[in-house]
Amino acid sequence: MPTLYDITVDDIHGKPVKLSRYKGKVLLIVNTASKCGFTPQYKGLEALYQKLHGKGLEILGFPCNQFGAQEPGSETAIETFCSMTYGVTFPMFAKVDVNGERVAALQAPQVVEEGHARLRRDQVELHEVPRRSPGQRRRALRAPDRAEGARGRHREAALMRSRILARAAAALLAAGVAATALAQADPAKVIRAVFPTAETGFDPQAAGDLYSNAVNRVIFDTLYKYDHLARPYKLVPNTAAALPEVGDGGKLWTIRVRPGIFFADDAAFKGQKRELTAHDYVYAWKRVLDPRMRSNSMQMFDGRFEGMDELVAAAREGGRLDYDRPVAGLQAIDRYTIRLRLKFPTPS
Repeated sequence: MPTLYDITVDDIHGKPVKLSRYKGKVLLIVNTASKCGFTPQYKGLEALYQKLHGKGLEILGFPCNQFGAQEPGSETAIETFCSMTYGVTFPMFAKVDVNGERVAALQAPQVVEEGHARLRRDQVELHEVPRRSPGQRRRALRAPDRAEGARGRHREAALMRSRILARAAAALLAAGVAATALAQADPAKVIRAVFPTAETGFDPQAAGDLYSNAVNRVIFDTLYKYDHLARPYKLVPNTAAALPEVGDGGKLWTIRVRPGIFFADDAAFKGQKRELTAHDYVYAWKRVLDPRMRSNSMQMFDGRFEGMDELVAAAREGGRLDYDRPVAGLQAIDRYTIRLRLKFPTPS
């Protein structure tokens, strides 16, 4: 299998560069974009490069337009932007694809470095970390241990409370005060989950932290869910009527929503029952694409659906996503049928 140093890439001027020229160096390879919320990190990368380049660090920037169409310009425009705005001097290269049929060799599912396979499917965005004193660093390193200890104590306390409540319920029933107890769930069958930090919100498109999403998974119904009791576990329909129908070599997916599912009553529905439809899922997915949402789920959509990049680019240009604009890759073709068209095959 090829090593990293066997790969040849084009620099920002279109000239081929063999990565073997960087052998023996410490490499930080970064996917970049000029219109991303993290674009200002060019400044931090350049500062890091200036500080450590003389000690063997090389930073290689590879622009990519597949993260929400955030790098639409030409290589010339990218070079001008980086140098004029952030004074970038570390090597920049031609735009690459990180997924799809034209995925760059550097981004291929397996790149062998010095004989070791390394998975590269997930892209990493760098986040600035505030400086900490040595004491703060030690406390930060101990935090996971404290959190795990706290979770253990909370589990024990929750178990003890459930036993007490179960005994109390039995006593009430024995005393003939059964009405209130029977209206509640069996305490012995209630799991109480304790979060070490508070949730940040319950908008599934906007939420990005572990604990908010743990609650969201209980509140919102997905098309499919896992049957964890099956062996082996398997994906089964939830609000979908059946598993997807896959055609065109894995590029065309048809999903049918099960009729007769209704939203919980809400004032927004003005006293009318509101049925779940295919259009609800398409609208929810378009909210992920909306640049104003800055959704962490965008990575699951980037570059995958026909017409998606054009919709996002127009939203960035005009400052607003047109939810009524048809997207070839995300369609509700009738009340209960979703049709997805992918740019490249995805196995079922």
